[in-house]
Amino acid sequence: MYEELMDTFGVPPKNVPIFDIYIKKKLIATSKSIGLWVIGAAGRIDIFTKKGSYILVDMSENESTPLWRVFTPQNRKKGESFDEAFISKLVYQK
Repeated sequence: MYEELMDTFGVPPKNVPIFDIYIKKKLIATSKSIGLWVIGAAGRIDIFTKKGSYILVDMSENESTPLWRVFTPQNRKKGESFDEAFISKLVYQK
């Protein structure tokens, strides 16, 4: 990860892990951090599947406990809870 703001503030490039989900050796979803700084959020991770891309956003404020919301391809305006039920739906989608 290397962004213009990182250069501006003297922050060195960072290795950002990518998280892949496999079921029986078949790639179901992959995720990666799109930016270290996000306007209006504490963090963002994009999740890519065959059905589309999902945007996972930490909506917490002032370094409090993360409040992850996921924005689906069908609804980019209203986030859903990013919880066990959503992950199950995402992983086992047909």
